Amino acid sequence: MDVARLNFSHGTHETHAEMAARVRAAAEAEGRRVLLLADLQGAKVRIGDVGRGLDLQPGQAVVLSAHADHVPCDIPVPGVSLDVAPGDTLLLDDGLIALTVEACDDERVVCRVRTGGHLTSHKGLTLPPGRQHQHASALSAKDLRDMAFAVSLGVEWVAVSFVRSASDIEQARAALTTVCQGRATPRLMAKIETREAVEHLDDIIAAADGVMVARGDLGLELPPEEVPLVQKRIIRRCNRAGKPVVTATQMLASMEHHPRPTRAEVSDVANAVMDGTTAVMLSGETATGCYPVEAVAMMRTIIERVERELDTPITTSPGVLRHLLKETRDPMPYSVPVRVTQGL
Repeated sequence: MDVARLNFSHGTHETHAEMAARVRAAAEAEGRRVLLLADLQGAKVRIGDVGRGLDLQPGQAVVLSAHADHVPCDIPVPGVSLDVAPGDTLLLDDGLIALTVEACDDERVVCRVRTGGHLTSHKGLTLPPGRQHQHASALSAKDLRDMAFAVSLGVEWVAVSFVRSASDIEQARAALTTVCQGRATPRLMAKIETREAVEHLDDIIAAADGVMVARGDLGLELPPEEVPLVQKRIIRRCNRAGKPVVTATQMLASMEHHPRPTRAEVSDVANAVMDGTTAVMLSGETATGCYPVEAVAMMRTIIERVERELDTPITTSPGVLRHLLKETRDPMPYSVPVRVTQGL
């Protein structure tokens, strides 16, 4: 791996500090340079603590509330005003669970489970299109605290979630400059995961130091058949602008539970390489999966096989790391991807 992602949607500052230290120690032992990327939570709505989890069955009634301290509910959604109406669809856990709103008031939302599943704490909650991030600022108070802590760890990159326009990146850059106070300033990566971001893609690419194709939430904002086309468009435009681009989410998802990927997943990784992505990223596969080492090894194998076919440099090319460190502004070669993995 070439980059380790610290996901500030989960964990504590203490666990992230421990992970950063472990990454650096392991990299030093192997004589490698591994960069750190701090991924801020942004405006993503997440549920609260549901203990050991909930087994939601189709047809079951469930109650959501932002006021779980005094309103009985099945699913707490702390600190969030749910802008919903009867008939709306709410998605949980990246769309794996679907609820239909039946009634709502200022304190609670009554839903019927349409697609069931096992729901664990702190999973994402997706509101209807257009209402997910409309009132959210580019950076929350939590994001600012996490950004300051990430800078203290010496991360090389900070990823801004749910970017909608270039102004979100400009706000993040101003905040980062204030936080750094003369220290080395990390580069900013814009995560493309909203329809607004797709509509303002060129301006965002120009404002950011790099871009991530965050297909998880993007696939909930757009029809699924549009996501591959948008992915190719983002990669192509980043290549033209000489900006690094990371392709992420569910690349080898089956390897969370199985030692080998599906044929479709292998093709997905290979096609991202052929399209010209700078990096491909693992998340659940390495963060919580049963086969983290095997997933990284498999991704590397796929990348290097495609590169031999294309006659391009290998993934460990110093030119790739220089590009990620922005030591060069030259356009990326056709395909010189690296692997980004979430902390083990």
